[in-house]
Amino acid sequence: MFSPYYRAKGWAAPEDHVAINLALYGAKPAWAMTERGKAALSRGRDHFAVGTSRLTWTGDGLEIVVDERQAPLPFPLRGVIGVRPLLGAGPAQALDPRKRHFWRPIAPVAEVTVAFAAPAARWRGLGYLDSNWGAEPLEAGFRAWTWSRVHRGAAEALILYDCIERSGAAQQRGFRCTAAGVEPWAAAGLAPARLPRSFWGLQPVMRCDAGARPRLKQSWEDTPFYTRALVEAPIGGAPAIGVQEWLDLDRLRLPLVQEMLKLRMPRRKF
Repeated sequence: MFSPYYRAKGWAAPEDHVAINLALYGAKPAWAMTERGKAALSRGRDHFAVGTSRLTWTGDGLEIVVDERQAPLPFPLRGVIGVRPLLGAGPAQALDPRKRHFWRPIAPVAEVTVAFAAPAARWRGLGYLDSNWGAEPLEAGFRAWTWSRVHRGAAEALILYDCIERSGAAQQRGFRCTAAGVEPWAAAGLAPARLPRSFWGLQPVMRCDAGARPRLKQSWEDTPFYTRALVEAPIGGAPAIGVQEWLDLDRLRLPLVQEMLKLRMPRRKF
């Protein structure tokens, strides 16, 4: 959905604009998002491969094999990620009244293992897996959105999805994920609070307990149109640590931003 090449083609032939994106954080951060053409794509019921990287469903989890080159400097990025769901998938949720955009939690809480050779990195902990799709470009339906996720151990995940539609109308949604399933969560008592302004001037917002302020623990992504961060905020009277994202779709549409994207997202045919 961020591809400048797909946009330039008028959002035609989606199978000719495919990529596997990886952002690795830590002592040796790394990034790869190389777009490739249809000839590099292979997919079936249990696998999805682009070039030399692939995702495979093994029966009890997802195995992600990454073999890429970073951008803008072409250092190798090679490793394996394992995702074993601990909580089951929930139903698809429409994010707009016209039902043009959808989100589905596939594994609201999962056991994740990371083993990378280049750069060297190993990690095990709790993670998350979801999916988004739609019938039109994302910025056609929205001006911006913010998304937050916190875990209560391995037994519960709370997800906040707040969207500003292209019309200016605001939509606030909350979901509680447990062993019983994924259910709407009223998130009563929560109110929007500002996080620190980003380097590029974005103003991320996150819902937390009314009167409280979220605390930025680590900034992971700080781009002209998107931020991702590790945050700490009181939710439901208890401190919670989770992931927060802010996406400004008006910024994404700017011609200068589209040109900048090509530096981080090169394109190859194979």
